[in-house]
Amino acid sequence: MNLLVFAHRGEAQEFIKKLSMKGVSGHPGLYLNEDTALLITGEGIYEVFSKLGQILGEYSITKVFNLGIAGALEKSIRLNSFHEIKTVYCHTGKPQFQSFTLNSENSGIDVITSSERVLDDSYANELSNFAPLVDRELWAIAKVCDECSIPLRSFKLVSDMAGKSTDCFDLKEKALEFSTRLLEFWLGIEGDQEEDPGSQEPPIQMSFTQKAKYRSLVKALGLKEGFDLASFESKALAEMKEGLSSKQKANLLLEAMELGLNPVKLSTKKQFEKLSTPVQAIGARLLFDKNFEKKKFTLQMEINDQKNIDNLSKLSEILKFSDFEKVWNGELDV
Repeated sequence: MNLLVFAHRGEAQEFIKKLSMKGVSGHPGLYLNEDTALLITGEGIYEVFSKLGQILGEYSITKVFNLGIAGALEKSIRLNSFHEIKTVYCHTGKPQFQSFTLNSENSGIDVITSSERVLDDSYANELSNFAPLVDRELWAIAKVCDECSIPLRSFKLVSDMAGKSTDCFDLKEKALEFSTRLLEFWLGIEGDQEEDPGSQEPPIQMSFTQKAKYRSLVKALGLKEGFDLASFESKALAEMKEGLSSKQKANLLLEAMELGLNPVKLSTKKQFEKLSTPVQAIGARLLFDKNFEKKKFTLQMEINDQKNIDNLSKLSEILKFSDFEKVWNGELDV
């Protein structure tokens, strides 16, 4: 399944409407249709870090596409032109010496991601030493995709000249126009891509979210030599007990498909979920890399009162990193 990433809802509004995308409960900014996911991250690199990794960890995303507007740093860049991005750099008050080269199919041009809005010419001139375009999010998107080993392509619509002439209000007023042009451009790209072999309908009723996951698993299972999907599904459905709801049946089928694809990975995920129970009890969550290969995790928690901080202090007593290390080392019955 492809994931489309946008910074703002204004840029994504026509995609959501014209592609019949539905919001996903529990994931603000995430939308799905039958074969595509769309994520609105919010503006800035830190917004991307807080949202994108979670989605890549929970959904079977095969490719990520970033679409959005960018400011020109050179007068030679024509306004309202589209550009595929080749390499992205970052400036957070000072240059960051880690860049990412994207999976561009054309020569492309470079972009630099700025942690601040570019509202004066001196800052724009400084950034122009690195790239001819500037945005606010792509570097963070590229970093997360690189860590998850997921290919990324990015296409930018040049909206204005970055610097003191930037009119943020005017850009917001043009959001619908930008979104329409981005959608037209994307449909042209999508038409050039091969038809997704995982586009068939599931054998039972599924929600948008479940169907998207099903299609991704069908595509992955189809790569296994001698795999008979029809027989696999018939066996899985026959083993289900009576009286289950459509949602329960769909979840059981998806779980069986995951197990058939990678039983070790599924066992690892379940073990980590078990070990994470004390963390969830205090309103926090642990985030792992998509393939559970990196021996680290991120603790995510919203702090809005002293009780949250007090609960965090108790984690050292109930959470043991050594238990997670055992799972990473292959002990799946911790």
